[in-house]
Amino acid sequence: MATTSVNTNTLSTQTSATNKANAQKLITALGAGSGVDVAALAQNLVDAEKAPLANAINSKIANNEAKISGYGAVLASMDIIKKAFQALENPSSILKPTVDIGNSSSFSASVASNAAPGNYNLKVLQLASGQRSSSNSFTSSETPLNNGRAFSLQLSVNGGVSKTIRIPQIATSPAGVVTAINAAKLGINATLINKADGSANPYSILISGETGASKNFSLTSDDGTGVGEVQKILFGSALTSGIIKVAGISVALQAGDSATQVANKVKQALDTDSFITGTAGRSVALNQDGSINIQFAPADGDMAAVQTNDSELTGSTMTVSTASTFVSGQQLAGLAFTQELSSKDAIIEFEGVRLNRSSNQIKDLVKGLTVELKQESTTLSLIKVSQDTSGVKEKIQALVKSFNDTVSDLGILTGEKNTKDETDVYSGSLRGDSMARSMKGILRNIFTKYSSTPSGSIRSLSDIGIEMTRTGTLELNEAKFDTAIASNADQITTMLTADKENKSYVGDSNRGLIGDAIKQLNQLISSSGTINNLTKSANVQISKYKEELTKLDTRMSAILLRYSKQFSAMNAFVGNSTAMRNNLKSQFENMASIYKNN
Repeated sequence: MATTSVNTNTLSTQTSATNKANAQKLITALGAGSGVDVAALAQNLVDAEKAPLANAINSKIANNEAKISGYGAVLASMDIIKKAFQALENPSSILKPTVDIGNSSSFSASVASNAAPGNYNLKVLQLASGQRSSSNSFTSSETPLNNGRAFSLQLSVNGGVSKTIRIPQIATSPAGVVTAINAAKLGINATLINKADGSANPYSILISGETGASKNFSLTSDDGTGVGEVQKILFGSALTSGIIKVAGISVALQAGDSATQVANKVKQALDTDSFITGTAGRSVALNQDGSINIQFAPADGDMAAVQTNDSELTGSTMTVSTASTFVSGQQLAGLAFTQELSSKDAIIEFEGVRLNRSSNQIKDLVKGLTVELKQESTTLSLIKVSQDTSGVKEKIQALVKSFNDTVSDLGILTGEKNTKDETDVYSGSLRGDSMARSMKGILRNIFTKYSSTPSGSIRSLSDIGIEMTRTGTLELNEAKFDTAIASNADQITTMLTADKENKSYVGDSNRGLIGDAIKQLNQLISSSGTINNLTKSANVQISKYKEELTKLDTRMSAILLRYSKQFSAMNAFVGNSTAMRNNLKSQFENMASIYKNN
């Protein structure tokens, strides 16, 4: 931001008028009047002494203001160059993959920025599907199940270990079962269906699983008449004070608490928490070895280990083990699930090879290519992946122009002052400035150096047709560029971008020629960069020079007052001498007249 210098002519005029009036008042008060304007005389002497000093200071202010304007112009030019580089910053800015599947309706396809060009044949032999099971029918969505008592569901996927889905007492209905299954997030989804077929029992629960042959599941019910699991938690003594958590419940320990004391505190906390009190059949027992037993209800099913945490590092160890396992009860008479469809893999023929995949969305056939299977087909479809480089030349031309415009701007800023246009604050504003001179060299280096990620024969901008002229400007050899982009698009992308999207500019990693240039420009034009630091320094100098002007005005005012007093005294002395001379002359004239008359 430019700072306006002090107008010393205005200040001097105002000060002169004030001091002259005060001096004249002083003379009048002394009763003198020699006819000499001593106030003007004093002011003229002060102005003659002050003018060259004030002009020198104002000249320094003007020079620094001009530098600030020049630095601002350099910042703007550098920012334009940075934006031109940013237009080529990412691989997707240069290579825009496209995919064409003709009129195929058996699948859709999309490509990422790193997709490999090529032609590929694909046939969809089988779509992937998930298992579908349905329950028996119900009168309504709120039909009571298990006589309103809590129960559980046991889910096993692909013959694996069963996982429990607990149905609490308040949710023992078809709607409650659906909510519990979905809340468990175990890979199956439940939906309550109303067939609205006029039957007495139009409601049923539809269960759908994930796609893939390995995702078949079994879902059974347990009425909670079996034996609940018992888990034992063995504690260690507390070394320091702090909070431990058992089943999410906070327990405060004191340094020195024994294992038995810790176990007792945990039991007391659990006994009053809804983790125990909110579920019928759960209880906690204190053992003599510094442990507790948590008795789960039969309706809880096969429970996961109770979670413990010592994040405050009390030192109290907590070891969870199974004291006795869950023993299942009977299957609910009013709830059973029947498999309607089994889960299957997708089967495709890709480039003559038969492949199985667990999903209809396939991402691992070719780098950057995603295929979404829609329906089975009997014929091969052609997938064409290509790279669209249209628009890159325009971005390169904009980059060249940004460099040339900046070189031209620097020439104006460091050249002669335009004396024909008083409004021109830029020409000559950085004449002799070392930063402006070095900036040309910095830019030349940015545009001509080798990339930190060369690829094959493509190492720098000159390899793609950006050439330095004898006059220090750049020009684009379009024929060379067209040949390079047509045959080496991937290598150009690597050289410019390091094949990295959305790069970080922290650290010393290789970012390609574009990324390295942006990092270097950031260091120059950031708020703490070279140019802004010079601007701050110029503003500091302006403030210092303004303080010098203020001190100069104060000193000159004191000198004016001294001159005024001295000249007033002189004026009074001259006035008194004139009065005495006139008085003596009158007396002599009177005496002569007396003698003459006699």
